[in-house]
Amino acid sequence: MNVEPASSDPPPTEAVTRTATPPRNETIEGLRGLLASAVLVSHVYMMAAVTGGFYTRFPRENPLSALEELGTFAVCIFFMISGYLIVQTLSKDGSVRRFAKSRVTRLAPVFVGLHVLLFAVGPFAGYAWMGALRGHPMAFLFHFTSNLLMLPGIFDLPLAQKNAWSLSYELLFYVLAAAAFVFRGLARRSRILGAALGLGWGALVVWLLVRYPMGTAFVGGVVTYGLVRRIGVEPTGVGRSKSLTWISGRGSPLGLVLLGATFWLAPVSAVVAWLVGTAFFVTIALEQGLLSVFLRTRPMQALGRMSYSLYLVHPFVLYPFKLVFARMFGGPRDDIRVLLAFAVPSIGLALLFSWLCYRLIETRLTRFLLGRWNARTASSD
Repeated sequence: MNVEPASSDPPPTEAVTRTATPPRNETIEGLRGLLASAVLVSHVYMMAAVTGGFYTRFPRENPLSALEELGTFAVCIFFMISGYLIVQTLSKDGSVRRFAKSRVTRLAPVFVGLHVLLFAVGPFAGYAWMGALRGHPMAFLFHFTSNLLMLPGIFDLPLAQKNAWSLSYELLFYVLAAAAFVFRGLARRSRILGAALGLGWGALVVWLLVRYPMGTAFVGGVVTYGLVRRIGVEPTGVGRSKSLTWISGRGSPLGLVLLGATFWLAPVSAVVAWLVGTAFFVTIALEQGLLSVFLRTRPMQALGRMSYSLYLVHPFVLYPFKLVFARMFGGPRDDIRVLLAFAVPSIGLALLFSWLCYRLIETRLTRFLLGRWNARTASSD
């Protein structure tokens, strides 16, 4: 799951905090909507056939069994978007302090609200492992704090918000990216200090990539930004980039083919998959090809704007539906009507609540909080 805004016309949480806004890339915005939708569809199937057990699970030889891996794959593409946009933002803004402020205001309002709700209700409702927290205040405090700091995911700790494991990876990447820019500034003052810090940083990154191979997707986004910057191309709309139009013209399906190839190669070879994935993301960054045309449509733009809320909110909608259907139907049934009866209302409500969360929390509440923050900062200065 990616939590980054597209590289322009960002949500209000970004617009009021940046001094240097990267150029608009509607293709990335639409891609975020596509990926969040893919996670939603994957989880609908998983809750019906895997954890809910009221729909027959597709056998491995059935291509539809790929739905089980679709959500994780979509999150990896989210990581690629973050790799691209975060380096772009730091390069153009140059202020780690403003960067940190924008990340906090982007992540915290929705995440913290859902976090408090889950820990207020989860232990008493017997949700997953949280039922064991009743009557154990120290354990409650420990898990409340560890999840609030987004530690589960990178660390082997119980996870409350099931999708929040990816935020642990995102947070680690933010820290590493910000440290790289701080070290670059120190290197200008002292080559010896810069070289020592750079070697230590590089060794840590290599170790983390070996330990957490999924982080390779961030590297793909960083490499894409470097390629686009080296080429000297700023995307100017579908089919209008001045360079490398041979990669994929307006009607070319190359981006879609590369995306599909990345998905099918991922279980075979992660290295090859993310090399192909980087080639796919170059077409996205340059806003080229038929896929880019689709991603720039109004529905995909709308999904992209609320993708962060959709990513975090939809499990809260699907879970109660899963409990109801599991009681109604018992064991697995090979009846598509059961799956549709579960999918249609749960997807509709997930979209509705995600849109409300985006409008009320990501937009209005964050604007209010940022206004208070900026006013306090101005008065202290």
